[in-house]
Amino acid sequence: MNLRIISDIHEFLAFEGKWSQFLTACINDDFFLSHIWINTYLRQKFNGHRLRILLFETENGIISAAPLGIRKGSVITPSGWKLPIVTRTLHFIGDGHSPRCDFPIICDSEAVVGKFAEYAVAHTSEWEMIELRQIPSTSPNLPFLENAFSRLGFEVSITKDAICPYRHFDNLSGTEASLFSPNYSKRLHRLINKGMKELKSSGKVEVKVYHDCQPNTILESCIAGIESGSWKRKAKHRLFSEDMASFTAELIHAACNTSQLFFVTLNVDDAPVAYNMGFIYRGKYYSYSSAYKASYTHYKPGYILHREVIDIMNRMNMVEHDFLMGDSRYKQSFCNRVRQNYVVRVFNDHPVSRLLYGLYSGLRPIYKQAKEYLFTRSNNGSSRG
Repeated sequence: MNLRIISDIHEFLAFEGKWSQFLTACINDDFFLSHIWINTYLRQKFNGHRLRILLFETENGIISAAPLGIRKGSVITPSGWKLPIVTRTLHFIGDGHSPRCDFPIICDSEAVVGKFAEYAVAHTSEWEMIELRQIPSTSPNLPFLENAFSRLGFEVSITKDAICPYRHFDNLSGTEASLFSPNYSKRLHRLINKGMKELKSSGKVEVKVYHDCQPNTILESCIAGIESGSWKRKAKHRLFSEDMASFTAELIHAACNTSQLFFVTLNVDDAPVAYNMGFIYRGKYYSYSSAYKASYTHYKPGYILHREVIDIMNRMNMVEHDFLMGDSRYKQSFCNRVRQNYVVRVFNDHPVSRLLYGLYSGLRPIYKQAKEYLFTRSNNGSSRG
């Protein structure tokens, strides 16, 4: 087995055909592994990171790939302290923006993971920590990762990641699916009905679905609203940041004519006042981005649209509706189940990494002492200068 490394964005751009052939061969049509997603993410949100896309090849072609990058960043302790320790972390591209991450493998998982571990050992000068988030609990790669790195003498920690709520459809009718989740609050139900009633009194209200379509005036209107800053994201009612607005707008443009992008708008008098964008993958709908016009906040248009989208997905015979990064209470109110994925952390045999291992193991005295020590050393250094 040979290992090929793509470290240049332009090289990956030219690799589109072979990348798509590989995903087809391993029967993996996950949008978050597609060339469109990775390429858009690299150009919009990968500034300052180093690209490391690993291709595992045999005489029969590519049998696995690992879309990775190396980022620099400060250490955040489990209690939220930001320590003045800059670390280099090897991680999945799009980490934190995609629902699940894993190695797409056609065959011989154990050998592929072993080869990846050998690569990591040979390049320990490039990283202090490997952090592979959102690996499914059902992934066969989890034990292989732990065994491979432990055998090579590395500290390995595999822990549960953040909770992801999802709506599972158990052959319920549309109304039952959206309204009678055990977690669905009566207060939220009343807010949605009240908002819909008031919206209907202000004009013609309709829900429009755009799937497998070319750019059109509605999509362009939503994109323009995102870029101009007139849309609010539902997470704590924040406006789009400039980089997130640019990334979301380009993603819509790039994916609008694929069969996986699903775009739904809530319109009043033919003008969109809220949208929900997501991706369909193997009977699952991943709700990626939602926003609404700031001037319509009073009507709770985001809540209204989420209920409508859940009904639509149920009528389309989807298996489940997933909320990405779903730590908000309102998202959990729509759902009836939660899933915990896993994060694999591998620590380099290095003083900084030993400290990191202490931090992530939840040993409060260690990182408290480390913080005090590092600040003291920093102050002493500056006074000497």
